[in-house]
Amino acid sequence: MLALKTNPCTKSSFYVFCNVNNDYGKMKFKLLLVCWILFVPKLLAGNYLFTEEVILDSLTNPWEIKQIDDDWVIFTQRNGLVNKFNLKTRELKTILDLRSEVEQIGESGLLGMEIYREKPNILYVYLVYTYDKYLDISNFSEKVVRFEFHDDTLINPKIIIDSIKAMGWHNGSRLLIGSDKKLYITTGDAYDKYLPQNINSINGKLLRLNLDGSFPEDNPFGNAVWSYGHRNAQGLVEVDGRLIISEHGPETDDEINIIQKGGNFGWPNVVGYCDDNYPGEKEFCQKNNVIEPVISLYPSGTLAVCGLEYYGECSDTLWSRTFLLATLKDETLYAFKFDENYTKVISFTPILSGKYRRLRCVRKLND
Repeated sequence: MLALKTNPCTKSSFYVFCNVNNDYGKMKFKLLLVCWILFVPKLLAGNYLFTEEVILDSLTNPWEIKQIDDDWVIFTQRNGLVNKFNLKTRELKTILDLRSEVEQIGESGLLGMEIYREKPNILYVYLVYTYDKYLDISNFSEKVVRFEFHDDTLINPKIIIDSIKAMGWHNGSRLLIGSDKKLYITTGDAYDKYLPQNINSINGKLLRLNLDGSFPEDNPFGNAVWSYGHRNAQGLVEVDGRLIISEHGPETDDEINIIQKGGNFGWPNVVGYCDDNYPGEKEFCQKNNVIEPVISLYPSGTLAVCGLEYYGECSDTLWSRTFLLATLKDETLYAFKFDENYTKVISFTPILSGKYRRLRCVRKLND
């Protein structure tokens, strides 16, 4: 995990999960701390200097991290462990062990997480993970389960949504509780290209649920679906009331999308822009009111975009309103900005590249 500290703006750091071994079959991850960015206001983002410190290693595919108070974070590992970690003392605890239930094949397993503090003394933890519902590794499922955090354990599981089709890849699984107090869930197409355009399927979608798992009355299709035509979105943030996702393309055209209620984002008939980079895109877009990405990366090659985070407002113009994007295949952390109306990306800059292999998740945490 990397923490990029920008002291002139705020006492916070960015933490990034990264793979430090290029052997895909023997992936081990390290939790790393980047202590200081030597911040010079007139320098470009690519010129920031920082140092790294390994603070925790030998993790098994960590996926998501959330801060629960000033000192402690909790994070998921794909093998089924949920851990609690003290940023100051570096104490590590296991607070939930789902290894006997979680099905970990390829990139599946225990993945996304979100937290919600209902009252000062009530903290809910939402987890999404794959499991072998039918005792058939070619046909397993994914579910979102809510737990209560109590005395350093997660108790009283409640299933929020179940029977999401899962595979070894393309499972989405980023969770977000929005400003509307609804739970948003990205789901992948599970390698079934017929599902994303089917609004009665929950795969290849951005789902929206009440926090108890029921369907909100204002959802566009009378079910859990909020938007559709997604391939495998694994980054999700909300800024100024806008939901923004980062989404894996196939061999080309990773996407940054701004979500619209009931919107069709094209997959599998459209990859990136409606530009006929793939045959028939323009016609399909016109007939189906497809919403194009704000930016497509790129028409040749793919970055494998993943975790997405927003820095926030800041007195320094360089960092203010900056987004951070972690990439897997490209092994790079990018900083980018939108214009004022979120109609286009006006800057896209690599700030950390190659050294830490595959970058999965980036989160801003308070120190």
